[in-house]
Amino acid sequence: MSSDYALIYLPALAVGRLFDLGYFKIPCFAASCVAVACMFLIAECTQYWQFFLVQGLVAGMYGGPNAP
Repeated sequence: MSSDYALIYLPALAVGRLFDLGYFKIPCFAASCVAVACMFLIAECTQYWQFFLVQGLVAGMYGGPNAP
């Protein structure tokens, strides 16, 4: 069980330093733009399958790179 946590959080040592140096500005900006677009798209949904499409695909695209 502790090896699971080690494998999840071990890359954070390198990625955290790269994030501090500013290497992830473009992906974070793109994910923020997609998040705002997702909020606007949710307001335009009129059918149930559209909610699945927006929340499943679009929210998955911006949530994936930002997951801890």
